[in-house]
Amino acid sequence: MKSGGCFKIFACLGCLGYKVAGILNAFCNSVIIGSVIMKKLSILLLIAGVIVAITLGLSAQPVPNPTNADPYNIITPTIMIDGVEEKLYKEYENQPLALQQITLDQADVFSRVRYKCFFLPVNSWTWSYYYNAVRGLDSEDIDNDSYFEVLRFFDIYENSDKNRQIESKVKAGDIDGLEYLLPYDSQFAVKRLGLPVTDDAE
Repeated sequence: MKSGGCFKIFACLGCLGYKVAGILNAFCNSVIIGSVIMKKLSILLLIAGVIVAITLGLSAQPVPNPTNADPYNIITPTIMIDGVEEKLYKEYENQPLALQQITLDQADVFSRVRYKCFFLPVNSWTWSYYYNAVRGLDSEDIDNDSYFEVLRFFDIYENSDKNRQIESKVKAGDIDGLEYLLPYDSQFAVKRLGLPVTDDAE
């Protein structure tokens, strides 16, 4: 009986030891995993800090205009597609200068939405946040002329990204779906989509 009792005690102690070892192992693993997560989080925060610093640094430099050119001068780029010269979307000749000027001319509008954009400066990286923030404003809360002036500005400003996307596809020889990216009255889009021919497209 004694030997049987001792065996049961040792068996219970063995099970208890096994469970304790399992708990300790799980704890160690959680500590290691937590440490790895914290390291990754620190790296991400560091990268974010660098990006913000670069963004602020770029924005701190004013865009020069030595020739006193019209900052809102608009051009219409063209591109050759299948041997045909196609017009792209209108864009500002000097995008950084135009963006800088609109933030000065309509400072009140931008100041009203700055808090929604984490107080980041307006630049080529953050402009879309400001565009969406301005679109979300109630036009009755601000001067209508200023409100719509900013919206009209961004309607043209965003065309640069569209044009670069089109140019990239054409350069790569990828014309699939190009008719949906080009202006609707381009000859390429008219032919591909079977749209009625307009005077501009002829």
